[in-house]
Amino acid sequence: MTSAPIIKLDREVSAHDFRGAMRQLVGAVSVITVGRGEDISGMTVTSLSSLSVDPPSLIVSVNRAASSWPLLKRYGWFGVNILGHDQTGIAERFSGSNGLKGAERFAGAE
Repeated sequence: MTSAPIIKLDREVSAHDFRGAMRQLVGAVSVITVGRGEDISGMTVTSLSSLSVDPPSLIVSVNRAASSWPLLKRYGWFGVNILGHDQTGIAERFSGSNGLKGAERFAGAE
């Protein structure tokens, strides 16, 4: 088995530029929610995939530095909300870019 060559960039890419480029990547956007009562949080993800049919399972990649990670670890389960193209505001609310964390992200939600 041969390994793929490592490609190095001639310049560094800023986090801002990288995020901007990744926002152009087409894919499903979902909000993962976790917790109970006031002990809740949620996050916008694009890394949700089907894992198996039997049992029905999903997999999501989560950065352990994410504010929702401690609740995911504690509860061991999560809710999935698959967003439509007209729900950009919800995706932005749960993205963390606005500084909201935990239950704050649900404020004003129906």
